Amino acid sequence: MPTEYDEIQYVSRPFRQTHPDRIASLAVAYGLTPPDPATCRMLDVGCGSGGNILPMAACMPGASFFGFDLAATAIAAAEQRRQSLGLTNIRLETLDLMDFPEELGQFDYIVAHGFYSWVPEPVRERFWKFLDRHLSPNGIAYVSFNAYPGAMLRHAWRDAAAFHSRGTTNLQDRLAKSIEMLRLMGSATTRNGAWEGVVREMIKAVDTKGESWVSHDDFGPYFQPYYFHQVADTAAANGFRYLCDASYYDMQPHEIAPDVQPMLEQLAAQSIELREQYYDFLELRAFRQILLCRQDQAIARPVDPATMGRLRFSTSANTVGASTNGDFAVQNPLTGIRADVPAPYKRVLDQVRAAWPNSLPFSEIFPAETNRGAIAAMVEKLWGGALIEAHAMNIPCGDGKDDRPVGWSLARKEAALNLPVTTRLDTQTQLDETSARLLEKLDGTVSRNDLQGQFDELDERLAWLGSMGLLNPPPAAHS
Repeated sequence: MPTEYDEIQYVSRPFRQTHPDRIASLAVAYGLTPPDPATCRMLDVGCGSGGNILPMAACMPGASFFGFDLAATAIAAAEQRRQSLGLTNIRLETLDLMDFPEELGQFDYIVAHGFYSWVPEPVRERFWKFLDRHLSPNGIAYVSFNAYPGAMLRHAWRDAAAFHSRGTTNLQDRLAKSIEMLRLMGSATTRNGAWEGVVREMIKAVDTKGESWVSHDDFGPYFQPYYFHQVADTAAANGFRYLCDASYYDMQPHEIAPDVQPMLEQLAAQSIELREQYYDFLELRAFRQILLCRQDQAIARPVDPATMGRLRFSTSANTVGASTNGDFAVQNPLTGIRADVPAPYKRVLDQVRAAWPNSLPFSEIFPAETNRGAIAAMVEKLWGGALIEAHAMNIPCGDGKDDRPVGWSLARKEAALNLPVTTRLDTQTQLDETSARLLEKLDGTVSRNDLQGQFDELDERLAWLGSMGLLNPPPAAHS
């Protein structure tokens, strides 16, 4: 039976927090031994047209992937992309979670992004039984949901849109009326504060992600936010526990006044769930993305910087200025974060930055330094500030210096269709016409000399494509 997702397809794109590499790095930091993402089994619940899971499968040939969705048109589009890429390590099916086959076995990483708050209650109840049956013993689950108290503000435009589109039966017309009402609310407000911020953010999301995205996220038939403690309690009742947020940055009290932060630490000493709920109240959070593990997993809190020794790190952060006190202003273009860091921290950043777009094992960050604890502490702080990223596996990229540079096959196909291109770094970018034409040509059969007369500033363009993670690594770098 066709769904609303068949009539108005959901925007399907990479969502970095769901990548097994990122999930595993967080599990390692909290003292767990998660399955090796390089050889894992990963399941994507409600995978849509595969924009999130297909790039993972293309980058991780040693892992296996399964994606399912109730929308047959979305799965058909995903399957077409899978075949065009020649991927054999991913399976895509039109399935209802209520009828998920038990014989498919267990998965090491289960991702349910954009699912929990957007399905009817019986499906949410079944989800926990599904998770218990299909998550491997030391596996990690990712679950996102709309969260109170911040989502209370989102009810306002949902209700206004429903009123404005009352009597409209056609789905496309109802969407157009909903967007019309949202823009009216955005143009009418002159107040500063939370309401203005929420409305402006929503309009920006419509403009950048498309109307089909917001139609399902906020104007679809199901919209059920939860308080964090409600989801945590339900998880506990079903044999799971909260591990951490899917973003290490989101765990840090960056926006909390310094005199309030000790209170959060005291709450964390009582219960991490208690701390997180109060954090949501203080931050007025409207969306949560959390990781869950089984109850019997021994989580180590707080993060011990010594666990950094088990990870790899990468950064695209650059120095953008210096202050009179000796600190340096650095900015990570991948996260948009800008911060002042002392000289020792900048030294670590520079070391990791030199490996970009590839990651560097902790053991290779100033290996001659005997005080590894100090290096680990700086790395952990930089990770918590979103100035560097942690990895549990190596996902190599090319730097454009090869004699015959090879563009990543997925990105080359997207460039040929004038679509935003997906990178090996699990991001997306829109290429200019010249860069797209160059990327299309990089099939491994043409040399730099062949390209020299066709493209101005060829070396710079190839270096830029490499820095974006759009080039395959040399064969020897795959290990």
